[in-house]
Amino acid sequence: MHLVTNMTTKGDSLALIRQWLAYYRQAGVETFHVFFNHYEDEAARLPAFEELFAAPDIHVVMTYLGVEDMQLRVDRISDFRRDELGDQAYVLNADCDEFIARPRRVLELLAAGGHDYVVGRLVDRFALAGRTPAVDDEPVFQRYPLCSYFSYEAMGATITKVPISRPGIRHRVGLHKIEDPQRYSRPRWEVPVHHLKWHGQIIPRIRARLERGYGGNKYLEECRWFLANHVVDDETIDLSEVDCWFDDRAPN
Repeated sequence: MHLVTNMTTKGDSLALIRQWLAYYRQAGVETFHVFFNHYEDEAARLPAFEELFAAPDIHVVMTYLGVEDMQLRVDRISDFRRDELGDQAYVLNADCDEFIARPRRVLELLAAGGHDYVVGRLVDRFALAGRTPAVDDEPVFQRYPLCSYFSYEAMGATITKVPISRPGIRHRVGLHKIEDPQRYSRPRWEVPVHHLKWHGQIIPRIRARLERGYGGNKYLEECRWFLANHVVDDETIDLSEVDCWFDDRAPN
C-alpha cells in the first residue's frame, strides 16, 4: 500500500504523526509520500520533521515554503498519484490527523467489487468534556474517546473524504470529493475516517488562521461560527448541542 499525505510545520503534532505512522504501518502501508509545507516562522520545528523523514519508508515528494493555496496542493498530489503511482491498484489519501478505519479490509472490498474509490465520513474525536489536550504517548483513541460529526453538525462543514482511490483519479480541495464522479464506480457503503484534529492549541490555531486569512471563504466562515458559538475557552469546546458517542477502541 502507498499513502499520500500533506504535513506542515504549522500546527501538525509530531506526537500525533508518530502514532499515525505506526497505525498505517501496522495496516500494511509500505511507503508514505509526503508533501511538506514548511513555514519560516516555524524554523525551530524543522529539525524534528527532518529526523522523522529520515525513515526509509518516508518519501518527501515536494517541500513548499508557506504555500496555502489548497487546490494547488491537491492538483500536485493528483499529478503525482497519476504519474508516479500509476502502477498501483489503489492509493490511500490521509492527512496526518486522519485514521481510515480498517484500510486493509476496505481495499479488499473495493477490489472485489471492482470499484474505483470509496467515500469516507469524518468522525471527529474529542477528549472528555470537549477538552483539547495535547497529544502525548497515550494511545489517541483512548485519549480522545468521544466521537461525533461535530464539523458537520456544529459548523456545516463538509465531512466526506475520498480516503482510497485509483491513482488516476483527480481530487478537489481537501480531498473531500473527486472530479467527474459520474465516470467512476463507488460502493454504496462508506468508511469512517477518524479525525484527530481537536487537540492541543487548536482553538488558538484557528484564531491565527482567521487572522492570516488561511483557506477559502467557506472555511473562514466555518471558523468564525466555531469561535462564536462553540468555544468555552482556549482549551475547551462546547459539545452540548452535538450528538456524541463514546468509543476508545482503535478502528483497525
